[in-house]
Amino acid sequence: MFRGTVVRLPDIPAALAVSVAVAARIREAFSAADRQFATDVRIDLDGLPPLPARLVRWLVLQAIPALNGTVVRLTLSRARVSGQLNLAHAKLSVTPCFAACTFLPGDDASDLGIDLTDATLAGIEVIGGNVGLVRADRLNAAGTVLLRGARPDPTYRHELPPDAEASVAIPHGILLSGARIRGNLDLRGAHVGPLRDGPQGAVVALLADGLSLEGNLLFSDGAHANGELRLNGSRIQRNLDCTAASLINPHGYSLSAAGAEVAGTVYLCGDHDGAATHSVGTLRLEGMHIRGDLDAKGGFFTATAFYVDGWQCVRQPATAANVDDVVAFSAVGLTVDASIRLCGGCSICGSLDLTLAKIGGDLQCSDACFHLPGEEVIFGDGIEVSGCSYFIGSRTTGLIRFVLAQLKQGCVFDDFVFDLGYQSRGWTIAGSPVQRELRGGDLCGVYAAGAVVGGSFVWTKVSRCAPHAAGGGATDRVMWLSVPGAVLTEVSDDEQSWQAVDRTDLRNCAYQKIDGLTTDITWRLTRLDREYAQWNMHEQWGRARLAREILRRTWRQEHYGNAGLGEQIRRFVPGPYLQLARLLREAGFESAAQTVLLRLERNRARYSGLPIRTILWRWLIDATLLYGLSPFRPVLFVLGWGVISGILFKWVHDTRLPDGQRAMHAIGVADHVTFNWFFYALDTLVPFVDFDQKKHFVIDPMWSLGGALFLLNTILGYAAASFLAAGLSGLVRTGKDGG
Repeated sequence: MFRGTVVRLPDIPAALAVSVAVAARIREAFSAADRQFATDVRIDLDGLPPLPARLVRWLVLQAIPALNGTVVRLTLSRARVSGQLNLAHAKLSVTPCFAACTFLPGDDASDLGIDLTDATLAGIEVIGGNVGLVRADRLNAAGTVLLRGARPDPTYRHELPPDAEASVAIPHGILLSGARIRGNLDLRGAHVGPLRDGPQGAVVALLADGLSLEGNLLFSDGAHANGELRLNGSRIQRNLDCTAASLINPHGYSLSAAGAEVAGTVYLCGDHDGAATHSVGTLRLEGMHIRGDLDAKGGFFTATAFYVDGWQCVRQPATAANVDDVVAFSAVGLTVDASIRLCGGCSICGSLDLTLAKIGGDLQCSDACFHLPGEEVIFGDGIEVSGCSYFIGSRTTGLIRFVLAQLKQGCVFDDFVFDLGYQSRGWTIAGSPVQRELRGGDLCGVYAAGAVVGGSFVWTKVSRCAPHAAGGGATDRVMWLSVPGAVLTEVSDDEQSWQAVDRTDLRNCAYQKIDGLTTDITWRLTRLDREYAQWNMHEQWGRARLAREILRRTWRQEHYGNAGLGEQIRRFVPGPYLQLARLLREAGFESAAQTVLLRLERNRARYSGLPIRTILWRWLIDATLLYGLSPFRPVLFVLGWGVISGILFKWVHDTRLPDGQRAMHAIGVADHVTFNWFFYALDTLVPFVDFDQKKHFVIDPMWSLGGALFLLNTILGYAAASFLAAGLSGLVRTGKDGG
């Protein structure tokens, strides 16, 4: 306040050559300040000729400081400033404020805007209007740097005049590299960069590498960048807020914050009115450290390869694209101490690269859409998520990969849709390792080789959207669930979700528990056979085809309805069967476990590529002992064959030869021994057991039918005894080795 103090404006130097009307308006503003209690001089220059930038410089650096420090703010309203306001290297004691001002170029087109390079000041405010260009490299601001549109709050003291343009345009960009700002960098409602698309090339709208900001960086409330917002290596002590912003740079990075540190939260989400953040180009957060959340709830992120006017994701011609043009969200090595939220209607057209990212909370990908048909849409290789990874109610057209990922509190795919209704462009998948691993170039599903899931892996209510004409999808697209070498604490699944999958890879996958496991294992075995013993699924011709292929030893690739025997041998692995049997035994379902092991052993004989003699031997073991699961089956065989052969022996005993003698007759003291056909048969079948029959009743001649039967029983008896001994001793058992 300066009541009673006479504030006199020094004479305006003649060299500044201002019009009489402008000079009068300036003197009137200073005269009015005599009667005010505020320390702010407001000059409204609406309708007056352009104001030379040199005059503004004189006012800020000389005229107002000469007032003994009573005025600390100069506000110009609706002025047109001609030429560049050069405040480079200056130390300002006055805060310049420009409300709805337009900066016009001078004699040189580059002579435009405000130059604050290496300047030291309390702050600067630009509200509305058109600045052109702001140069502020290495700026040292003790307060807030405000370059924003008008706020709707009528109580704000720098509210624009009612008829002024609400937004602020800075078409030539902002330079803030190495600047230090102790307050906020407020760009809310600003339009930075060319107002229209420039030439084919990257445009930098905000260049602030190495910025040190103790407050918030606010680029929200409808802020629009037509070019890159570059914050590489910057340090922001509070939040980076891009809520409901438009970040448009289809020729490069829309936002680049590589190596930056944000002590608060990064907001890339929608606002309460439903306006969403839009990014076109690649949003780059590589090596960034965010101590709060990365909140992209409801955001739209579109890679260059998918961009057309009107924010549409349309099918492009199937031509090769630059690999960088396919990346919508690049966050390699990102560290987020809290959670990542890509949910609430979030849509990513292009790939999301989270390779080696570290997340201290949850990875929230629920109610989201990930669109890159037939290719790797999410890269999560080596990612570490301390919380849970949620994919609930979401949709993808490509492959989600978590190779060697650590998902410590589980991973949830619930009510998830794999959309096969779009044709792959083959932009990045061709020649990639995953194409060789999964043997295809048009993929969809989940690929998590070597991943570690500490909690529950939930695979429930998963479905697929079949190819359709409108989407141009190929009918031969393959949906995968491939988790070779993964370690899962618990699996929670349902039959519907497994039926939606075309191919599975569970090699060396270890899981400790299946939630809700029951003795109803038919569909689980069917699912395993569908992948590892595919010919089992074709009962009409599968077994006959298999036997013919084996006997002919045609191990070559040969197509017959599906694939040749060589392909079947390549696909078969016993590990998944052994894993399921182990869990069934641990749950107390011994009979179900034996069913699984029997199926495994039969598949071993069919699909392991064994020599013919080994296959025949295994078939014999199957028939006699069920691969050790029924060790007493030889006893049943002996009893059954004993009845059959006993009847035949009785016929032999009762038959008389042409000379009147019986084919079987008693010898020695057999008069007191009665012939019993059943015990006679057992006596010939069971070695080392004497029922006092065969030594008293002999067959003569031995080369007759009765003699042949006697010899056959002897051989079968020793064989049955050997199989019984092997079954009881465990020499023949299922479940040996894995794979």
